[in-house]
Amino acid sequence: MTNRTKSTRAKVTEAVDDVIAEATQKARRARASASAGTERVAHDAADLARSLGNRDVVDDIRDIARRHPVATVAGAAIAGAVLSQILIRAARR
Repeated sequence: MTNRTKSTRAKVTEAVDDVIAEATQKARRARASASAGTERVAHDAADLARSLGNRDVVDDIRDIARRHPVATVAGAAIAGAVLSQILIRAARR
């Protein structure tokens, strides 16, 4: 390999490493954001359960889902994954 080829290879390797590091950071931030959103939805749901009274539960759940759509979808995906794992493990027994 020539010096120029080695130099180019080193630059490409460094650029790829930088892209991987940046993607990893963005994935961590997205995961933290989704987690925070899920916590907000859980908090809102707990507040709803405490203040039910004469209000319609379905309307309140829809309101929470409208205010936090990403967290609602993330929560539903997590719940689905957990439920599927429970059902898969139960079927294996």
